[in-house]
Amino acid sequence: MSQLRSDLALAFQAARAEVQGFSSPEGDLLEAVRRQSHAPMRFVDPDGTIQDAQDRMAVHIDALQELLGSADAAGSGRLNHVRQAACEAVEALKIAIFEHGCASAAADRVGLGVYGKRI
Repeated sequence: MSQLRSDLALAFQAARAEVQGFSSPEGDLLEAVRRQSHAPMRFVDPDGTIQDAQDRMAVHIDALQELLGSADAAGSGRLNHVRQAACEAVEALKIAIFEHGCASAAADRVGLGVYGKRI
């Protein structure tokens, strides 16, 4: 596994852990997840499939955050379902990157990949 793939895998593992452990309606879960994955993502060129996966992830994470802020969160089995969907969306983004991601010019400059080649 390349260093970039390894870095991405670790970042998304941390992002999933963030989603699994998040319980406060006060914080910004989406920002926390983006912070986890930002460093290695800058070495991946933008792609439509990846962008779609990012958008879906944002929708699921926002739904979790909204549910955590509602009165239904504590007494509902729905919370586990929504949290699982958010974790699956994080994983789907990682898969989209691994399947469609190409190294950016920044990755090429620092030796993490060849510009335009799959990561």
